Formats: sequence, C-alpha cells, structure tokens
Amino acid sequence: AKRECVLDGADQTAKLLHKDCDNRSGIGCQAEERSGGILGSETGGTQALEWTSEYIKIYTWPLNAEPADIRNSKEKPDTATWGKPSVHLKTAFCDIDQAFQEQRIMFSLAFCGKPVAEDHFWNEERRSGGQTCREATGMTCKDYVAHNPGDFQDFYFRIKNIQYFSETNTEPSKTSTDL
Repeated sequence: AKRECVLDGADQTAKLLHKDCDNRSGIGCQAEERSGGILGSETGGTQALEWTSEYIKIYTWPLNAEPADIRNSKEKPDTATWGKPSVHLKTAFCDIDQAFQEQRIMFSLAFCGKPVAEDHFWNEERRSGGQTCREATGMTCKDYVAHNPGDFQDFYFRIKNIQYFSETNTEPSKTSTDL
C-alpha cells in the first residue's frame, strides 16, 4: 500500500497495532485478534476478505461460528449481516483503488519473520516476559530454528477450502506456484 493509507482502528474488533500501512519491513498496517482468535488455535476458523473501492474488510470467526451463508457455500453471501469486521480500512484514510492492485494468496511459514530470516522481530520485539527472543535463547532466529527442529513439529496449518465471490464477471487468476 502507498504511504497515504492508514488504519484508524474504528469500526473493527481487532486491536490496532500499526496504523501506517506502509511502515517498516513491509509489515503494513496491523491489527491483532482479541482473545479467542483463530490464529494459533488448535481448531482454526474462517477468514473472509471484502474488498471494494470504498473499503477493505477482513472478517474472522472461530470454527463453526462463521455466518450460515459462508458455512453453506451460498453463491452470494450477504456481508451486511456479518457484523463488525476484524479489520476495516476505509477510503477516507486510503485511496483503495490507487493503493491496492491485484493480490495473490500465499501461505507461508516464515519462522523468522518477514522478510524471511530477518532478525528484527527476534532481536528487538519484547515478548510478554520483557525479553527479546534473542535474549531468551542466546541465539539468532536462524540458528535457533536450525538447532531446535523439535520445537516446530506442530508448526503447520491446514486449508479446508478457498472460495472466491465477485459482484463482477472478473475471473480469478488460475496460476499457482509450488512453494
């Protein structure tokens, strides 16, 4: 996104972490799920993205809590019935058509952050105990991952389904790349 895009944190359920959508290390604007979120949970859940010229909304629901029109694969879901989104980027704070172009869905397990193997988060971000990961382990992220593979045996995700809905006749891209 271009520098003029900001996430204001209003009209959304997730806690705002970084409002500038063009901040350090390509992180972009960030929001964190409140308690009971799906990321890192054993059961997972459903995420949906609604993207128009007026806004981008991301919805997040725990497993089996998604709206019936999603759960039942209804052809035209009614997003007006979904409640408040987890994240809500508005055109008042971003020229969405200018800032966002074609997107790709990528699934990646970036052990050491993004870009991969960049130690910024490992070296500088303080965890709940007040230490950085480097202080807690005495290693770089890359070395920790290389020497402790057992710590990552349950580090995976499963994809049950991907659905695409459009109000236009635009076809989604058919290309894919093996990771």
